[in-house]
Amino acid sequence: MNTVARSRILSSTRAIARAAMPAIALTLMLGACGRQPVTGPSGDAALNAATAPSTLANAVERQLKDTYLQRNWEVELPRPVHTTWISPQVPELLFVQLRETNEIYAIDAMSGNTRWTSARLPKPIDPRHPPSCQRLVIRGAGSAKGVAQTYNDDRLYLISDDLLFCIECVSGQVVWRYRLPFSASTGPLAIGPAGTTRIFIGDWDGRVQVVTPFPMPRQAWQFNVHGLISSIPVEREDIAYVTNHQGQVQSFRLDRGDGPLWSFKAGGPIKGSVAVRNSWLFVGSDDNILFALNRLDGHEIGHLNFYAPIRRAPFTFNPEQQRVYLWTTDADPALGGLWAVKTVPGKIPFTNVQNRDPREVMRMATEWYQPGLTKLVGSTPEHLLCLAPTGTKVAAVNRQSGKIDWYWNAAEERITAAKAARKDPAKLVHITQYHDATNRNRSIYTADTAGLLVSYRMLGYAPGDAAPVVAIAATADAEHVLAPKKAKQPAADAAKPTADAAKPADPPK
Repeated sequence: MNTVARSRILSSTRAIARAAMPAIALTLMLGACGRQPVTGPSGDAALNAATAPSTLANAVERQLKDTYLQRNWEVELPRPVHTTWISPQVPELLFVQLRETNEIYAIDAMSGNTRWTSARLPKPIDPRHPPSCQRLVIRGAGSAKGVAQTYNDDRLYLISDDLLFCIECVSGQVVWRYRLPFSASTGPLAIGPAGTTRIFIGDWDGRVQVVTPFPMPRQAWQFNVHGLISSIPVEREDIAYVTNHQGQVQSFRLDRGDGPLWSFKAGGPIKGSVAVRNSWLFVGSDDNILFALNRLDGHEIGHLNFYAPIRRAPFTFNPEQQRVYLWTTDADPALGGLWAVKTVPGKIPFTNVQNRDPREVMRMATEWYQPGLTKLVGSTPEHLLCLAPTGTKVAAVNRQSGKIDWYWNAAEERITAAKAARKDPAKLVHITQYHDATNRNRSIYTADTAGLLVSYRMLGYAPGDAAPVVAIAATADAEHVLAPKKAKQPAADAAKPTADAAKPADPPK
């Protein structure tokens, strides 16, 4: 057993003793020692969790006028909305697919102006097959001063009735379509420069399928990973990262070659995609573990145990270079919710071995936990705007403390208007879920049964404002205000990892 494994076992032992929970079996061993999932609390802890108040019970409800949210624009659509999405690659566009006709509207996310409307698609987009965009930066002719000009060539890729569509994002014209010779289990991911683009798709037979549009759309190659792929692959620097239910993370180049560049095996199924930051990957598994990997060679550099499965992709924000957010999934509201995790990269030198590079590590520790939340519908430099599994109440989660500063009912204006007109309000049926790593959109997009699309934008911040400094551990008496705070100089030991930074996450309280 190596030194790293022994240190993790000691950390686990200290965590068990500190929590005084003998019913929880924590084992953090690697290699020959194996990994064991962490079980949740039992006995009184489980009883208290079952009778715990709802997520918003102690939070302050605010009216629209008392928040920074203001109605930004509205669009009356001819039919109700089937689904909406915002692609991280093209965040300035809100895509909306209507029911019945299945056509897609591309709407400017800031102004509400409709850019284009697509042709009717054969079927509604399957929520298991989310669309994606590819932004290619094209280098054009030089200007009068000899400076080369560039422009974006954005493409939307989606699957409808086993047809793969490529749609030009400026005009909405269908560039090409291709009947897939397999049944897709994920949405499409297009990577690679113009002329060598490859579209990665998972299928229900446990294979990575790759389509090329050149010289005409066709199947380029496939690779059997022997496990169901249920989440869309992720790209960085023309490398695709694919997860599967056999607990593997694998990386692929544009062309198959000899197979994956590397493969990592977790102890349980991996049902969500990876999150990429710099040279690292973060991914969760069904055995309740968040892993940190070196994305260049697939080596594990750290992990952290939780009390419920991690079945969705973690997510990060550009201004927060040492924090990762993730969702845990459990029927018990005390175990399923939103976590903030501190991630501190570092290196450990070998004291007894000469001429050997230090070991790369990622020290990880939980900062805060907010149970009962399942959806991200917006963000600002100070708040994450989240929803519970049902209902229309948007909670503003303070990113420093994890507390809910306030919440707002997104159906407020519709209810007020209906009361004034003495009629039943149109039911709010859809709020767009999206992740904006730059915090620039700062908007909530809502749609009702009448086809009215309304955007509410959080004012009070300008694009490019620095995010508030995030402390390593939130204090119980943290101050919560809506106005942005001035950045404070971090404490001298703020960047130093704690001695037990790799300990298992504390149980929800």
